[in-house]
Amino acid sequence: MAPAFALTLLLGGIALWMRRHLEEPETFTQDTAKHEEVESATKVLGMLLKHYPAQLFKLFGFIVLVNVAFYLVLTYMPSYLTATLGHGATESNLTLVFIQLLMIALIVPLGALSDRIGRKPLLITASAGFVLLPVPAVQLMQTGGLVGQIIGIGVLGLLLVVLLSTISSTLPACSPPRCATPVSRSATTCPPPSLAAPPRWPTRR
Repeated sequence: MAPAFALTLLLGGIALWMRRHLEEPETFTQDTAKHEEVESATKVLGMLLKHYPAQLFKLFGFIVLVNVAFYLVLTYMPSYLTATLGHGATESNLTLVFIQLLMIALIVPLGALSDRIGRKPLLITASAGFVLLPVPAVQLMQTGGLVGQIIGIGVLGLLLVVLLSTISSTLPACSPPRCATPVSRSATTCPPPSLAAPPRWPTRR
């Protein structure tokens, strides 16, 4: 177990080094140069609720969906396999690793698919799947033996990777214009809809 923790420390150090050497996005740099006044987070939130309620609640829904999907597949499933289905910890973790390797293999092709048909069909598929399929998938895992368990986890993993393949580009597209800058470092100016058209949902990236 100690070597595994040592490896995570090493990976964490590499991630920190990479982040410290990354340049800030051009949009952030330009916005910082233009604005010196810092607005409070409460004021900005009130402005967003007033002028962009649809975009704000859409973002809220996507964030909730992503976090619930992550928790269900990557955090709860190992405990469920061990505590409820009686598998050993090693067997449960290896099953999850296998599913994650499949997710890694699928995320790039799914991202390319979203470039061809748009993000919306994939997001609708993933969202509808997480509403309709988790209960049948868990029931299959309980009654279908080893094959049923692999299929059940695979279905949930597939829905998660479909969601992840598009969510990184969907969240900025749904954000109100000029509201992506942290309020702690520069003013966050969110013009009302009369001055700035609300963002549209592009079909391609």
